[in-house]
Amino acid sequence: MKQQKPLRQEVTEWKQHKVTKYLVEQLGEDLENLKEMWAAGQFTAPDQAGTIQMNSRAIGQIAGITAILDFVASDMDAEAPYEH
Repeated sequence: MKQQKPLRQEVTEWKQHKVTKYLVEQLGEDLENLKEMWAAGQFTAPDQAGTIQMNSRAIGQIAGITAILDFVASDMDAEAPYEH
């Protein structure tokens, strides 16, 4: 069953909740750590195939983290219904 869209007030409360703020902070740190690891050459394997796998995995992690951070930062409450 598809979930009903949250009310604007619920979205605002969720964005301001300490768990949401902690999640965003942690994901931001994870993203920076991945960038630093990449710059340091830590996604290089002894062979080309291994390097491709390691880089692909890192790209996927970065894309996933970025998608979550973009979702939280988005103005999703602009489409949320008003509370009646």
